[in-house]
Amino acid sequence: MKKRFIVASLIVVALTPFGWAASNLNLSKSNINRYSAVYPTELVTAAKIQNMLAAINQLDPADDAKLKQWLTVNFKQYGIDGSRVKKVVILPPSAKVKERTVILLTDPTDEARAIALAVKPSNSSNSNRAD
Repeated sequence: MKKRFIVASLIVVALTPFGWAASNLNLSKSNINRYSAVYPTELVTAAKIQNMLAAINQLDPADDAKLKQWLTVNFKQYGIDGSRVKKVVILPPSAKVKERTVILLTDPTDEARAIALAVKPSNSSNSNRAD
């Protein structure tokens, strides 16, 4: 009986670090797929964009095409007039863009300016308004 207890204790002690590592990986997973947004202020409020980004983070679409499809279907749910959105651009993370960035354009000629806003580091928020 004592021998079984010692063996069981050794197994628990040996496996404990692996359990900690697994939970640490799972707890930090929310930081892996973060999204930000660039959008015109007259299109949507910051609070609604934050709600939309939270939903995208939970959804974590596999590719840009699925994300664009999800966005067009769900614009109305987040108070966005889909008829005003003329172009959606998804920027992947890179050395210049820390997070995957959703850019909503009401005027496609503003794309270069919006990308410049996405590349500029943001200090406090994970969304940038294009005024």
